[in-house]
Amino acid sequence: MFISLLFLSGCGLEDLLYLNPPENPVAHPGDKTFTFYKTLENSELEFRGFEIYYKFYTWDQYPESNITDRTKFEGMGFKRLSSASDKKDNISRPLIFVPILDRTTKDFTVTIEFESVPDHIITATASVPSQPIEVRRGVAYDASPYLDYFKHFDQATHSAFESSDADVSPEVWTAIEGIDNIYLALYALSYGKKDLIEDVYSVPVYLGDIEVKFW
Repeated sequence: MFISLLFLSGCGLEDLLYLNPPENPVAHPGDKTFTFYKTLENSELEFRGFEIYYKFYTWDQYPESNITDRTKFEGMGFKRLSSASDKKDNISRPLIFVPILDRTTKDFTVTIEFESVPDHIITATASVPSQPIEVRRGVAYDASPYLDYFKHFDQATHSAFESSDADVSPEVWTAIEGIDNIYLALYALSYGKKDLIEDVYSVPVYLGDIEVKFW
């Protein structure tokens, strides 16, 4: 149920494990949502859930839709979606946790929703499990009372967007100040633990992009 590749290194054989990726990625611009499937292949012993990465764009920029290496995300301006309980020095992985009884050959849809909802809470939901997760950006507040907690997506919530934010390029900030819409692109990866200690991932899967306005 997993792909195991062998590479010859100077120290001998190294066994690298890769999880099966989520499937059927779709962006729904009209609903401000992204969906993908947890499939029957996502049932490896190491599998724990899913991680999501995002990036903002302006209308005249093009999302990088063919990234196949997670380690390239940071250098290309992508950030990990965080949960409301995450702090800069205390991050719980995966973002979308799949309970052990659901890490079987059953499949279900995972939805990331950026539509306007009460209290500006942006959520990630799955049909199994059914509890929604409040998601935040990959940039932390630097002052009390929210020090080190990750920022909201909505400009109206605690002045969440600043020009110095690591996920806001100069072009995106100009669009924000001009009250222009921007675009949001997402990638999803399967996440797991090898031997209970080592983080393992699938290849990134591009979910698409949507036009958004958070202010």
